[in-house]
Amino acid sequence: MAAVSGLWVRDDFDLRFPEDGSFSSELMQLVGGAIRNEKAYMIGDVARRIWDRVTQGDGCWLWPGYLRNGYGVISIGGEPRYVHRVVALLYVGELGPGLEVCHHCDVGACTRPRHLFIASHAENMDDAKAKGRLRPPTPRYGVAHHGYRITDDLIAQVRQAREAEGLTQRQIATRFGINQSSAWNIYNRRGRFA
Repeated sequence: MAAVSGLWVRDDFDLRFPEDGSFSSELMQLVGGAIRNEKAYMIGDVARRIWDRVTQGDGCWLWPGYLRNGYGVISIGGEPRYVHRVVALLYVGELGPGLEVCHHCDVGACTRPRHLFIASHAENMDDAKAKGRLRPPTPRYGVAHHGYRITDDLIAQVRQAREAEGLTQRQIATRFGINQSSAWNIYNRRGRFA
Protein backbone atom coordinates (compact mmCIF):
# COMPACT_ATOMS: atom_id res chain seq x y z
CA MET A 1 0.00 0.00 0.00
CA ALA A 2 1.34 3.42 -0.93
CA ALA A 3 2.09 5.67 1.98
CA VAL A 4 0.05 8.82 2.00
CA SER A 5 1.87 11.71 3.54
CA GLY A 6 -0.58 13.92 5.34
CA LEU A 7 -1.61 15.39 8.62
CA TRP A 8 -3.33 12.88 10.87
CA VAL A 9 -6.27 13.90 12.99
CA ARG A 10 -6.22 12.23 16.40
CA ASP A 11 -9.07 11.48 18.80
CA ASP A 12 -7.23 13.11 21.70
CA PHE A 13 -7.22 16.57 20.09
CA ASP A 14 -9.13 19.04 22.21
CA LEU A 15 -11.36 21.66 20.71
CA ARG A 16 -9.53 24.79 21.73
CA PHE A 17 -10.77 28.35 21.58
CA PRO A 18 -7.88 30.75 20.96
CA GLU A 19 -7.94 33.78 23.25
CA ASP A 20 -7.32 36.13 20.35
CA GLY A 21 -10.23 34.61 18.41
CA SER A 22 -7.94 33.50 15.57
CA PHE A 23 -9.91 30.55 14.28
CA SER A 24 -9.17 29.41 10.75
CA SER A 25 -10.85 31.46 8.04
CA GLU A 26 -12.62 28.38 6.69
CA LEU A 27 -14.07 27.61 10.11
CA MET A 28 -15.10 31.25 10.52
CA GLN A 29 -16.96 31.08 7.21
CA LEU A 30 -18.96 28.15 8.57
CA VAL A 31 -20.48 30.27 11.32
CA GLY A 32 -21.10 33.27 9.10
CA GLY A 33 -21.04 36.90 10.08
CA ALA A 34 -21.36 36.63 13.85
CA ILE A 35 -19.14 38.81 16.01
CA ARG A 36 -16.01 37.32 17.60
CA ASN A 37 -17.49 36.21 20.96
CA GLU A 38 -20.55 34.74 19.28
CA LYS A 39 -18.34 32.85 16.83
CA ALA A 40 -16.58 31.00 19.62
CA TYR A 41 -19.97 30.03 21.03
CA MET A 42 -21.25 28.98 17.60
CA ILE A 43 -18.16 26.87 16.86
CA GLY A 44 -18.61 25.10 20.20
CA ASP A 45 -22.28 24.63 19.34
CA VAL A 46 -21.35 23.01 16.00
CA ALA A 47 -19.03 20.58 17.82
CA ARG A 48 -21.78 19.73 20.33
CA ARG A 49 -24.33 19.20 17.54
CA ILE A 50 -21.99 16.69 15.90
CA TRP A 51 -20.87 14.77 19.00
CA ASP A 52 -24.35 14.64 20.55
CA ARG A 53 -25.54 12.64 17.52
CA VAL A 54 -22.55 10.34 16.96
CA THR A 55 -22.13 7.13 18.98
CA GLN A 56 -18.48 6.86 19.94
CA GLY A 57 -17.02 3.39 20.30
CA ASP A 58 -13.99 1.31 19.34
CA GLY A 59 -14.51 1.41 15.57
CA CYS A 60 -15.91 4.05 13.26
CA TRP A 61 -18.05 6.83 14.69
CA LEU A 62 -20.82 6.84 12.10
CA TRP A 63 -22.92 9.88 11.31
CA PRO A 64 -26.56 8.86 11.88
CA GLY A 65 -28.06 11.77 9.95
CA TYR A 66 -28.40 12.61 6.29
CA LEU A 67 -25.84 11.12 3.89
CA ARG A 68 -24.89 12.46 0.46
CA ASN A 69 -22.86 10.05 -1.69
CA GLY A 70 -22.13 8.07 1.47
CA TYR A 71 -20.74 11.07 3.40
CA GLY A 72 -22.44 12.61 6.45
CA VAL A 73 -23.95 16.05 5.93
CA ILE A 74 -24.88 18.66 8.54
CA SER A 75 -26.57 22.01 7.98
CA ILE A 76 -24.61 24.96 9.33
CA GLY A 77 -26.04 28.39 8.79
CA GLY A 78 -28.51 26.92 6.31
CA GLU A 79 -25.73 25.45 4.16
CA PRO A 80 -25.04 21.71 3.84
CA ARG A 81 -21.51 20.75 4.95
CA TYR A 82 -19.72 17.41 5.01
CA VAL A 83 -19.40 16.35 8.65
CA HIS A 84 -15.92 14.81 8.32
CA ARG A 85 -14.63 18.08 6.88
CA VAL A 86 -16.19 20.10 9.71
CA VAL A 87 -14.61 17.73 12.26
CA ALA A 88 -11.20 18.25 10.66
CA LEU A 89 -11.72 22.03 10.71
CA LEU A 90 -12.67 21.90 14.38
CA TYR A 91 -9.67 19.84 15.46
CA VAL A 92 -6.95 20.74 12.97
CA GLY A 93 -7.79 24.21 11.73
CA GLU A 94 -7.13 25.60 8.27
CA LEU A 95 -6.84 22.86 5.68
CA GLY A 96 -5.13 24.89 3.00
CA PRO A 97 -5.89 25.16 -0.70
CA GLY A 98 -6.24 21.93 -2.63
CA LEU A 99 -6.36 19.71 0.47
CA GLU A 100 -9.04 17.15 1.21
CA VAL A 101 -10.15 15.35 4.35
CA CYS A 102 -9.74 11.62 3.70
CA HIS A 103 -10.69 8.45 5.59
CA HIS A 104 -8.19 5.76 6.61
CA CYS A 105 -11.18 3.48 7.23
CA ASP A 106 -12.74 4.21 3.80
CA VAL A 107 -16.15 4.77 5.41
CA GLY A 108 -17.57 8.07 4.21
CA ALA A 109 -20.02 8.37 7.13
CA CYS A 110 -17.21 8.00 9.70
CA THR A 111 -16.56 11.11 11.80
CA ARG A 112 -13.93 9.69 14.14
CA PRO A 113 -11.00 12.13 14.09
CA ARG A 114 -8.44 9.31 14.34
CA HIS A 115 -9.75 7.82 11.08
CA LEU A 116 -9.28 11.09 9.17
CA PHE A 117 -6.21 12.47 7.45
CA ILE A 118 -5.48 15.50 5.33
CA ALA A 119 -4.07 14.99 1.83
CA SER A 120 -4.05 16.41 -1.65
CA HIS A 121 -6.48 15.05 -4.23
CA ALA A 122 -3.65 13.10 -5.91
CA GLU A 123 -2.67 11.50 -2.58
CA ASN A 124 -6.31 10.66 -1.90
CA MET A 125 -6.60 8.95 -5.31
CA ASP A 126 -3.30 7.09 -4.74
CA ASP A 127 -4.65 5.85 -1.41
CA ALA A 128 -7.91 4.72 -3.04
CA LYS A 129 -6.02 2.96 -5.83
CA ALA A 130 -3.70 1.21 -3.38
CA LYS A 131 -6.73 -0.06 -1.45
CA GLY A 132 -8.43 -1.29 -4.63
CA ARG A 133 -11.37 1.11 -4.37
CA LEU A 134 -11.04 2.51 -7.88
CA ARG A 135 -12.33 0.70 -10.93
CA PRO A 136 -9.93 0.68 -13.85
CA PRO A 137 -11.03 3.15 -16.50
CA THR A 138 -13.08 1.72 -19.31
CA PRO A 139 -11.17 1.96 -22.58
CA ARG A 140 -13.00 4.20 -25.01
CA TYR A 141 -11.81 2.45 -28.17
CA GLY A 142 -10.76 -0.98 -29.30
CA VAL A 143 -11.78 -4.52 -28.57
CA ALA A 144 -11.40 -3.99 -24.80
CA HIS A 145 -14.34 -1.54 -24.75
CA HIS A 146 -17.48 -3.10 -23.24
CA GLY A 147 -19.63 -2.11 -26.21
CA TYR A 148 -17.10 -2.88 -28.91
CA ARG A 149 -18.46 -5.21 -31.60
CA ILE A 150 -15.81 -4.90 -34.30
CA THR A 151 -13.11 -7.43 -33.52
CA ASP A 152 -9.90 -8.05 -35.44
CA ASP A 153 -11.55 -11.15 -36.97
CA LEU A 154 -14.50 -9.07 -38.18
CA ILE A 155 -12.15 -6.50 -39.72
CA ALA A 156 -10.39 -9.30 -41.63
CA GLN A 157 -13.74 -10.71 -42.81
CA VAL A 158 -14.95 -7.28 -43.99
CA ARG A 159 -11.77 -6.67 -45.97
CA GLN A 160 -11.88 -10.17 -47.46
CA ALA A 161 -15.54 -9.77 -48.47
CA ARG A 162 -14.82 -6.39 -50.05
CA GLU A 163 -11.84 -7.68 -52.04
CA ALA A 164 -13.27 -11.12 -52.99
CA GLU A 165 -16.89 -10.20 -53.65
CA GLY A 166 -16.67 -6.48 -54.38
CA LEU A 167 -19.49 -5.65 -51.93
CA THR A 168 -20.59 -2.05 -51.37
CA GLN A 169 -20.35 -0.46 -47.94
CA ARG A 170 -24.14 -0.80 -47.53
CA GLN A 171 -23.98 -4.53 -48.32
CA ILE A 172 -21.04 -5.00 -45.93
CA ALA A 173 -22.83 -3.06 -43.19
CA THR A 174 -25.97 -5.18 -43.61
CA ARG A 175 -24.11 -8.51 -43.74
CA PHE A 176 -21.87 -7.87 -40.71
CA GLY A 177 -24.28 -5.80 -38.58
CA ILE A 178 -22.18 -2.64 -38.51
CA ASN A 179 -22.93 0.89 -39.67
CA GLN A 180 -21.95 2.09 -43.13
CA SER A 181 -19.32 4.54 -41.93
CA SER A 182 -17.53 1.75 -40.03
CA ALA A 183 -17.64 -0.44 -43.15
CA TRP A 184 -16.12 2.37 -45.22
CA ASN A 185 -13.45 3.07 -42.56
CA ILE A 186 -12.53 -0.61 -42.36
CA TYR A 187 -11.99 -1.28 -46.04
CA ASN A 188 -10.35 2.11 -46.62
CA ARG A 189 -8.14 1.63 -43.52
CA ARG A 190 -9.14 4.95 -41.95
CA GLY A 191 -9.38 6.13 -38.37
CA ARG A 192 -8.95 3.42 -35.77
CA PHE A 193 -9.04 0.73 -38.50
CA ALA A 194 -5.86 1.94 -40.22
